[in-house]
Amino acid sequence: MVDRPHRSGRWDLERGEYDRGGAGGVTHILDMQIEFDDTRLAEPHGITVLWNPIDDDFQPKSPEVFQRGVDFALAALDEGGTKLFVHCAAGVHRAPMMAFGDSVFSRLESRGCRAGD
Repeated sequence: MVDRPHRSGRWDLERGEYDRGGAGGVTHILDMQIEFDDTRLAEPHGITVLWNPIDDDFQPKSPEVFQRGVDFALAALDEGGTKLFVHCAAGVHRAPMMAFGDSVFSRLESRGCRAGD
C-alpha cells in the first residue's frame, strides 16, 4: 500500500462530490473516463486534472496510458499536502487499474527501481 493519500472510484463533480465525505480536499484528479473531461468542473476549485481517457472495453491498454497516469500521479504526490483521486465513470475497471499501477510503480520506485528497468 502506498503511504500517501490515494483513492480510486467514481466521482461526480457536477453533483458537488468534491465536498462530500472522504473526497473532500482533493488537490489532483487522474480522470480515466473517456465519457467526460472533468477539467472544466475542477478548475474553479483549484483542482489539477489529467484527463487520461480510455475505453472501458476490457481490451489491453497501451503503455503510454499507464506512463501518463504514473507520471502525473508521482508528480502530484511529490507535492506537499496532495490528495490524489483516480476515477472513471463507474469506478470498477479503469480507475482501479490505474490506481493499482500507480501504487505498484511507487512501491518499486521506493525500492530503487526505475521505469524501463
